Amino acid sequence: VANGIIDANLLIRAQERGQTVRLLCPYRARETHYTEAVRRAFAADTRFAETARLRAESLLAYSFHLFIDDLFSADAAMADKAVCMGLPDLWYGAGQVPVPASLFYGGAPRTEAIAADGLLESHRAFWTRWQAFIERGEGKPRQLGYRYRLALLRHMAFVANNAGVTLDDLGRPEAAFEAYRKARELYPDNISALLNLFDAVVRGQHPEMKEAVERQLRDKVEQGRDRYPLWSLSRHYGYVRNVELFVRMGWQWALSSSPGSVLAGLRSAYALQQDEQKRAALSAMMASLYEMRGDFKQSAAEYKKTLARDPKNTFAISGLARLALQRSVVDEARTILEAGEQAGAPRRQLRQDWAALYLVAGDLPRARVLLQEMAEEPDAAPMTLAMLAMAMIEQDDIGAVETKVLPRLVKVSKGQDGYFAQVIQGRVWQSKGKQGLKNARLCFQRAALIRPDVQPLLDVLLSLDVSLEDQKTAEARALTILRQRPDHPYASFIMGTIRLEQGQYGDAEGYLRRSVAGEKPALAALNNFAEVLCRIRKLDEAEKIARQAVERAPDRYEGWATLAYVLAEKNLPDPAAEALTKARQINAEDGRLNVVDALIAVKRGNPDAADQALARAGELSELSVAERRTAVAVREAIARLRQKRE
Repeated sequence: VANGIIDANLLIRAQERGQTVRLLCPYRARETHYTEAVRRAFAADTRFAETARLRAESLLAYSFHLFIDDLFSADAAMADKAVCMGLPDLWYGAGQVPVPASLFYGGAPRTEAIAADGLLESHRAFWTRWQAFIERGEGKPRQLGYRYRLALLRHMAFVANNAGVTLDDLGRPEAAFEAYRKARELYPDNISALLNLFDAVVRGQHPEMKEAVERQLRDKVEQGRDRYPLWSLSRHYGYVRNVELFVRMGWQWALSSSPGSVLAGLRSAYALQQDEQKRAALSAMMASLYEMRGDFKQSAAEYKKTLARDPKNTFAISGLARLALQRSVVDEARTILEAGEQAGAPRRQLRQDWAALYLVAGDLPRARVLLQEMAEEPDAAPMTLAMLAMAMIEQDDIGAVETKVLPRLVKVSKGQDGYFAQVIQGRVWQSKGKQGLKNARLCFQRAALIRPDVQPLLDVLLSLDVSLEDQKTAEARALTILRQRPDHPYASFIMGTIRLEQGQYGDAEGYLRRSVAGEKPALAALNNFAEVLCRIRKLDEAEKIARQAVERAPDRYEGWATLAYVLAEKNLPDPAAEALTKARQINAEDGRLNVVDALIAVKRGNPDAADQALARAGELSELSVAERRTAVAVREAIARLRQKRE
């Protein structure tokens, strides 16, 4: 499996030796005549079983990369037939471990089967043979061979670093240290080797070098110019043995350096947690992307029937996992994917599903590592690029999305519908804050025109209408959603809130009751539902809902204010005053709290205190219709109290 650096040299040397060498070149995957030539050659290669050749022909027609992955994972004797130059992770996909060998990687059943002495001596001899080439360095940029020499030196360092990792795993730390230093000598920008050296000195090796290595690492990572692709280290510079150390230091991109990191089966105990609102938005966007695959009408029952017949059917595994992710049930999706892998489904064919799972779960580093690997393939799909862009946006890497991913996404979408490009452009505008929301809405509206069947886009547009305080459009859009999905929680909440503010309490109750019917209703929905119940005099149920809200979020003043209002209406002024005090301790700036304060004063029979509280509430025009009605009712109660005194 070649990487383009010495392909011609390999063929010439094979010819000189009378050997037959077939090169598989992933970087040529888009060349139809090349993939057709590979198909013909493979079909005629009797070293592979007939079933393997037939399977390969089918996969080649679909994806050159999947053909290579399947070739390695399906053949137990692949280590006797192949070596890799730039994709050592292929051996992990085959259930083996990569064995560094000068410029190449062979395969071994396990690390313990590798002879440490032989590995070290063979690399020392190789470096000695190539010393003259190494000493000449990369040359000058204007020289014809500059880019070639630079690429070859980088590759030599890549293999040297991974030889060090293997030696470390074999219990030879000093030999590993030598290999890491050689990798840095060959190519000073090899960040993986520097991370491994840092790990070694932290463990107590070569204390005399500790200060220098620490300084180099800080300069490289924190003051460097990012000459290295941080989110795909294992592809460019090699593995890092103690990934967890650097993740704990806050360098989440170090996950991309773990052995086998480009395979979908990895798990992380260091998942970044998102707040609920961001996770909900991300889940909605992921659902909209997944529905674009065109098979969302398939039911879970149909997928399960398929898996009962063929447990490693990747199409059914992906479909079932997707249905789980559309409901944001991450654990169920994880179980489905793990079961599929255990049944024998190739891990690499499930990469996009693992990436989607990581995104929905909020594990952005793992999602980005996986998607970066997929996006670097020449035939990367628009959906892959869109998912990568979303992960980068959530990590606030907006500049890279605009300059690198989005132009490529627009290019690959040319002549097609452009749906993904519009969605990502919308997310970019959305990430710019309030000033970008109008443009974001325009992009999402264009995407919705292209694919009106993608329902989650309407959800995103509704949230943008609300953020832009465009009540008329929000009302129209919420009603559109509710015609399609009558129990939609967010659309029901928006309609219920609008009707509450308009004083249409009967309609408001119906909408808000549906908005809180799920397992985890939104706090704002609980608050508004409690308020509307109070206004239609269902006071016991109102108190129950209000207490549920404050139990869910005792640090939010809105819940305490609503509870105070409900208790005051139940003629319980003292508990109401306690709840209002808690609300003011959290936020004393909201003038609407004075309306509740006035109501409590009325219930206590103190018209003067009620009058003063209403004066502090400000102009009635600044209140909603419902709040104005409460204020008017309080004024009438004040007048009645004063008449009684007279």
